Amino acid sequence: RRQRQMCIRDRDNTDEAVLEQFGYSIFNRTPSMNQILTGSIPDDYVLGVGDDLIISFRGSNEEIISIKVDREGRLVIPSMNPIAASGLSLAEIRSVIKNNVAESRIGTEVFVSVATLRQISVLVAGEVENPSLVRTNSLVTPMELLLQVGGVKKTGTLRNIIILRGNKKISVDLYNTIEGSKANITLLRDGDRLIVPTIGPTIAISGHVIRPGIYELPFSQGSIPAKDVLELAGGTVRKNGNAYTHLRYDDTGKL
Repeated sequence: RRQRQMCIRDRDNTDEAVLEQFGYSIFNRTPSMNQILTGSIPDDYVLGVGDDLIISFRGSNEEIISIKVDREGRLVIPSMNPIAASGLSLAEIRSVIKNNVAESRIGTEVFVSVATLRQISVLVAGEVENPSLVRTNSLVTPMELLLQVGGVKKTGTLRNIIILRGNKKISVDLYNTIEGSKANITLLRDGDRLIVPTIGPTIAISGHVIRPGIYELPFSQGSIPAKDVLELAGGTVRKNGNAYTHLRYDDTGKL
């Protein structure tokens, strides 16, 4: 892979440290295989077969029921018509149930929450430590699933991980997740394939920057401005008094 290198140093100091590839150390920790889910389920969570809901009725007719989305993707609630729930978000199913209750149970409020999440199967392949078919819960993210298979090899990309969902292709940039500032968390679905292609072009930055290292360029970009490289590295240690050296290697490894 083509690589460029930028060195920022004191004018009278040329010492350089050994550089590490950015981002891969996040996979060094061992994930918990018995994760306890806490907190509320997001409103945009998409329901599917096997999700278990708790429905609480309050008012003239009080009742609490536990009901699963059946194999046909329906919720069959007593005194209501069956509701096609699979594929609806949690917010949408709440709205549908409330409208049904308003018509069938006058003077009754209804509250809906998720009791138990369904299990899904996702194939993880490509440049990962242990390619496999993983059985997990339906609230899992690409990062969490990659941790379960031992992480991404250093020959694999962090910037163009692919989710194949039927005929749809979704690209995931883990730099956004690691840095947090531009994170757009995607939940995996049953039948998804999580593919890690080989690493793209890289750039190394060393010397007096906050975070020296080897960085992968954004997907489909063969170059980026020097100011963006400095941003990846967290900026210079000091604002002034720096000398910049830019080295560029061709595809044969020559300067």
